[in-house]
Amino acid sequence: MRRRQWRWLRRLGSRDPGHFCLTSAARVAIVAPVVLVGAIGLVGNVRMCLFAWFGVIALLEFVDFEGTGRERLRAYLMLTASGALLIVLGTLCSQALVLAAVASAVVSFVVMFAGVLNPYVAVAGRSALLAFVLSVMTPGPLTAIPERLAGWGLGAAGSIVAVLVLWPRRPPDRLRANIAAASRALADGVTWPPAASREPAASREPAASREHAGADTDADETARVWTELLRLRREFAATAHRPTGLGGRAAALGYVFIDLNWLLPFALPWPERDRTARTCFPAEAAEVHDAVAATLRAVATRIEPSRYHRHGLRHRSRDGPRPGDARQTDDRLGMARLERSERAMRVALLRYLRSQDVPASPARAPCADHPGEPGASAAAGVRGHSPPALAAAEAFRLRRLARGTRDLALNVLKATAPSRRPGRVPGSLPATELARLRSWARERGSVATDLAVGYASTRSVWFRNSVRKALGIALAVVIAQVIGVDHAFWVVLGTLSVLRTNAMATTSAALRALAGTVIGIAAGGLVVIVAGDTTAGLWALLPPAVFLGSYARRLGAFALGQAGFTVTVILLFNIVEPEGWRIGIVRIEDVIIGFAVSVAAGALLWPRGAVAVLRTRAQAAYLSAVHSLVLAASNLPHEQRQPGRTPDEAARVARSAVRAGRLLDDAVRHFLVEDPPERFDIDALMMIVAGAQRIRRTAQLLRQGDVPWPADLPEIDRSTAFGAAFPAARAALSQDIEGLCFWYRRFADALGTAGRPPAPDLTPGRGGPAGLALLRSTDAGGTDTGPGAARSGSTGPGTGPRPETIAGIALAARAAYIDILRGIEPMMTAAALALERPAGDDVDGLWSSGGPGPTGGQAPDPQQSRPAPVRSSAFIRAS
Repeated sequence: MRRRQWRWLRRLGSRDPGHFCLTSAARVAIVAPVVLVGAIGLVGNVRMCLFAWFGVIALLEFVDFEGTGRERLRAYLMLTASGALLIVLGTLCSQALVLAAVASAVVSFVVMFAGVLNPYVAVAGRSALLAFVLSVMTPGPLTAIPERLAGWGLGAAGSIVAVLVLWPRRPPDRLRANIAAASRALADGVTWPPAASREPAASREPAASREHAGADTDADETARVWTELLRLRREFAATAHRPTGLGGRAAALGYVFIDLNWLLPFALPWPERDRTARTCFPAEAAEVHDAVAATLRAVATRIEPSRYHRHGLRHRSRDGPRPGDARQTDDRLGMARLERSERAMRVALLRYLRSQDVPASPARAPCADHPGEPGASAAAGVRGHSPPALAAAEAFRLRRLARGTRDLALNVLKATAPSRRPGRVPGSLPATELARLRSWARERGSVATDLAVGYASTRSVWFRNSVRKALGIALAVVIAQVIGVDHAFWVVLGTLSVLRTNAMATTSAALRALAGTVIGIAAGGLVVIVAGDTTAGLWALLPPAVFLGSYARRLGAFALGQAGFTVTVILLFNIVEPEGWRIGIVRIEDVIIGFAVSVAAGALLWPRGAVAVLRTRAQAAYLSAVHSLVLAASNLPHEQRQPGRTPDEAARVARSAVRAGRLLDDAVRHFLVEDPPERFDIDALMMIVAGAQRIRRTAQLLRQGDVPWPADLPEIDRSTAFGAAFPAARAALSQDIEGLCFWYRRFADALGTAGRPPAPDLTPGRGGPAGLALLRSTDAGGTDTGPGAARSGSTGPGTGPRPETIAGIALAARAAYIDILRGIEPMMTAAALALERPAGDDVDGLWSSGGPGPTGGQAPDPQQSRPAPVRSSAFIRAS
């Protein structure tokens, strides 16, 4: 019996691990009454008391900034300053109805749309609007500005002190925790057993027994990597405000997520890969694996240092010391070691290719010392490639793995670096500091402009939501002023509290809020009647009412939160300006008007929300990414350039592809906030997003010279072996690129038109074998031992490879990139099939004209993320 009585308490605790919601609600319940007592004791002015009270609500209830203590303090101070400016502006605009309406629309749009520039700005948007709405809806002369600012400042000061003193411990950053977990999984997946990795080839056990012993381990590691990466994708998409910004740490954290997705095909365990590497270049491959694993573990430790301090000792005792691990305190995170291992792998590949004087037959084991090993011929014939082709492909994979891990480490360093000012302010700045400051301002201005231009379109869900919010608030201001209701700011607060991203969600929120308001009015009115003319009872009940409303809202009980907030409002106004239970009647009239305005605004402007544009955004993202890939990969040497394929055009198309990718991410993020049905396949949707992202990243790397063509490649002489092989290899690569882009254009059209996705093209590409033949057609001169040898194209003896060799490597690398994109075609088809709506099965409204309404209890709070459930069964079946 006792166990049943406490079961509800255990369920409540399971919804608040760490009790962070409990402590945050308690902080508001303590600070708000204390600030109100201070405001009444100091001045006793009603307006000042209201601004002090809502200052606490804005800073403690509506926002909860993440980051270090210094970052949060800076964010709260900036919000305080912004709120003060908006209070002055709102007071100036409160004298005329037209001015108030126009200013409300403009300010609301600017505040909401500015959230694309930085997640802190996005989180603070509602609090900033609260300060403006409170001032514009309470008309007052210019002489009222000082007391309003004093009240706002008093509330902000009490809130900031409470944030830093009362329960300052923050909940763990789930996005960073998932990034760290995915990094550790990748590190474990690429780690080679130390003894086996450096053992001579002749002394190793046969491949069959080695594969049999490691098959289960590889499968487990692969499953773990996929599980962690899917969890990370879900967490990244479900985060209400994407890590972005003007090139700072927030933007770098978003690139960390992209880098981890990019590494996946290069890092997954694969028996054929390991067998090829262990026999062809064992020492160099082992060094790449060790360097990558060390850097990935250092990345996990740096991105989530709290876990390192909690579990570092246990981790070391369980796994043993790793002598090559990069330390968390190493500012380079092992990046120099990665660069050395990549160069060594390139030298090893050239050395191996020179050693293969006679082309190997498909039946020969890849680089094998034991041709009769079971399974050798099957491995050699993978995708129709010869054994040297497998060696070249494995060397390409290892080099891309090292370089991609280095890019990941660089972005982690940016994401975790201490904040630095662009220049020193005190005194006269030196010329260098002034130049640095101007350069910093130009760079941030350019990025901000690019972001704003990319989102300033009716195709952007963020833009639509900003316009919808501006229209709703402006209508609420006009209607409240024209009708002349008492406490008119409640009308706008009601609109602000229930307006969602689509009509159905807005209506649902309005009904729940109305029910909670009615319950709160009944409870609050009863309390006021019982208290009578004494305020002691009201003061005693004020903290519990504040706590109830705050805690319920944080746990997702929206109606109960509205009830608690309504009781709080009734108690508050009867303390500062007693009006009895009638204040509840005024409250219900005002909020009904505000809710009606929200429903009207949601129905007038893009009522379906993000689901209406999700298909078209996915189609545009794929088409623009494919176009960028064509311009980046088709620029082959000694080939007549087609009209429109200039570097400037390639850069312009690349920017368009980036913007299309942002709009797709924007639509997906808002779609998940809109509560997709529980049976909706989020994993398949994220796989489609990742596919467009990989095409775009491949095009970016090729355009930026990841595998550059030699600048001094001589004219083609068909009388030489290289001259005879190069045109055929170039034609094979062009054919691979055209076939790949044709397939992805069909896939994009299927996404945009709700058609059936094309079947994957399983035909082996011709570019890889042609690139290998090109490499073997020329005698590689010297070996590259310097860091710039790969790009120098030098031809002197012992200083680097010949230009023909560099051209062969560049062509083979491009073919490998194309093969990777062709290899994910089955996963893209499976993802599109998993998102299709089966006949008679009302699964989702994504690809159809309508769909079921949002389900309760799924959407995260504005500053939280939804948990990552298990991988969906529909995508598993389709895969």
